[in-house]
Amino acid sequence: MKCDGLSWDLLVRGVDKELSLEEERLVAAHLAECEPCRREYAEIEHVSFGIASVVSSAAVSAHSGEREQLTARLRREDLLKPIRQAPEKVMRRFGWGMAIAATLALGIVLAPRGRKIRRR
Repeated sequence: MKCDGLSWDLLVRGVDKELSLEEERLVAAHLAECEPCRREYAEIEHVSFGIASVVSSAAVSAHSGEREQLTARLRREDLLKPIRQAPEKVMRRFGWGMAIAATLALGIVLAPRGRKIRRR
């Protein structure tokens, strides 16, 4: 039997401890009375725990020095240079974007509506 008392979102957020105090009270009160929702909550909790276990047990393969080596290599190859554009160029691109958007909006407003003409 499916209960309409609690949404899936409330159950998942309850398992993840993301509920407001009012929502937490609502969920707790409902779970105290509703067996199908308690089973669903327990199943979500079990799956969530399994996922957390797998993620936390995953071995990290990167060595601590690899990040520094990569950063140094990127700097040598000038790939980490900050991208700077002149404000005029940015505004010009923005202006073109606005012109295109205005043209499309005008086309939508003025486009024929596809009305059929009745013949007598």
